Order: sequence, then structure tokens, then C-alpha cells
Amino acid sequence: MRFRLPASCATTILVLFASGTIQAADPLPPSPFRNFRTSDAEIRSAISACYGYSVTCHQLIDQIESSSTFVYLSRGQCLPGQGGSCLRFSAASSEARYLHVVIDRDLTWDCLLKVTAHELQHVVEVVRAPHVVDVASFRLLFARIGFFLRGSGMREDWETEEAQRIASVVSKEVRRSLRADPLAFREARIGKE
Repeated sequence: MRFRLPASCATTILVLFASGTIQAADPLPPSPFRNFRTSDAEIRSAISACYGYSVTCHQLIDQIESSSTFVYLSRGQCLPGQGGSCLRFSAASSEARYLHVVIDRDLTWDCLLKVTAHELQHVVEVVRAPHVVDVASFRLLFARIGFFLRGSGMREDWETEEAQRIASVVSKEVRRSLRADPLAFREARIGKE
């Protein structure tokens, strides 16, 4: 079954193709996370909220942080003209692997959290597979653990049941945490504006 977000959210897909090098520039204050880079304040806020208000997301981020896999997160479109969020393999060296998460630029706060958690699960799937060192091995991993959605030419879209499940679990955990602490809920909403 394909992952479905509320109508106000864009679809999330896993895209398999090389996306070039990762930009290291980060004009925002230093991130509390060693393995994440972004120049988008809303994405940074979503990662922090996810880490602070969801045990599941906290565990995902800890797994990424304890690995040699680095993630650049940016706003954009995975499907030109259609949006969507996705994970791309960028590069690997003997010391590290580099992934690029593209988050649909039109997502609002609640959907941004859900999609970020979904994509972080895909990153963890790569973290757990040390044999993934190029686009071919990246593709083989998701062919083994996921299911094919569609593809043509240099592009294939894959999904995993675990990423679908994680998005839902994290969304519920964050909502529950923020309801339990109305001040935190207010600050989280103000922080995204």
C-alpha cells in the first residue's frame, strides 16, 4: 500500500539517482546535530521538534548521529511540477556516506514534521546497510527492503512500509507531547512562523 498523507501534505517518495555533491554551507547558527546540514530554518526547527517531542524520532536521529552517514536537507521538488519529498544518494568516501533529503517546499508545519520523520527513517535504512556505497547499491537496498512505485529512465521511486509506519508514529508522539505541554505547543508553532 502506498503512503498517503492528508490532502494538505505532498506525497513522499524515495528517489534513486545521484544528485551531485552536498553543499556544506550553513548560514544558520551551528546545528546541535553533527550529521545534519540545512540552510532552511523550518527544516531545522522540524528536526529539533521531532527530536525533542518524539521518542521514536529521537532514536532515529541518535542512530544517524552515531554513524558515518551525513545528511543535507533542503527544500525543493523531487517530481518537477508535482512536488514530493525524497531521499537521494549523493556520494561516498572511505570515511563517510552523503545523502540528500529533499523536502517539498510547500509543506506546512504538521506535514513537515511527518515527512521529515519519514525521510529520516529512509536515512536510517541506509545507515543500517554499510554495503550501500553508490547509486547501484542504494537501489539494490530499496529493491530488497521496499516496494517499487514507478520509474522511467534514470529515475525510480521506491517506498518502505517502515517509513510509512514511522511517519504516523512520530506524528502522534509529537502531537501527544505538545498537547501535554501547551507552552511547548505554542513555542513550537511560533517558531515555525
